[in-house]
Amino acid sequence: MKKHFKTLLSSILILLIVISSVACEDGAKIYTDVTLEDDFSGSRVMKLTINKGIFDEHFGGTVKDFKQILETTCPSQLTWTIPGIEEIEAAEVATEEETAEEETAEETTEEETTEEETVEEATEEETTEEEATEEETTEEETTEEETTEDETEEETIDTDAEYECIFVLEFSNIEDYKSKVSAIIGEDREIEVVKPEGVFVDGIEYQENFKSEELLSWLKDALVEGGFVSSKNESYIFESDTTTFIFDSEEY
Repeated sequence: MKKHFKTLLSSILILLIVISSVACEDGAKIYTDVTLEDDFSGSRVMKLTINKGIFDEHFGGTVKDFKQILETTCPSQLTWTIPGIEEIEAAEVATEEETAEEETAEETTEEETTEEETVEEATEEETTEEEATEEETTEEETTEEETTEDETEEETIDTDAEYECIFVLEFSNIEDYKSKVSAIIGEDREIEVVKPEGVFVDGIEYQENFKSEELLSWLKDALVEGGFVSSKNESYIFESDTTTFIFDSEEY
């Protein structure tokens, strides 16, 4: 009995791990570079990346909306950039214009169809002409469907791309670094840096008790509170958080 119970428990745990892993695949990845110079000034660069298709599926807005969120909620201690934002916004405007044109074309087609039905009741000759018109309309619809399929293929290709947003925290020394980190998170955090002295000693010891996800928690809150991301997906907004430490141009 105990053996069966353990087997069942193990199966449940494995299932939960699988479900959790699948759910987390839709989140954004955070890549962090903490760079310290010899005088302990430096920067923390946090690059946020997310698949374009996942962004379009789970974000209830546009990149322009995301930009406005950053403009209104990003802490003053951070600076941010979205690489290629001009091209992205231009593409979104073009898509909106194409959608409007398609809707206008559909309305025009509906009006023409109504007129054809009215003429159809008049004479058999006009009916023949209308049938010819309907065939042309069918050919146009077929062409539109082919165009839609082509656009869908293009969209499929586009979804392989990623959106990036880069946040930078610059500091003049470790105390300045601690102060800015605490101001963003709202709580004190520890940062310890020890540079061993000696002829045969090289390198540096660095420790911190926080991650970049904490420094970007304000973004999660803004996305959910603004209604752009469902509250049930809040814990999946960030998928992973990887940090690299660089001291005096050497990576650790």
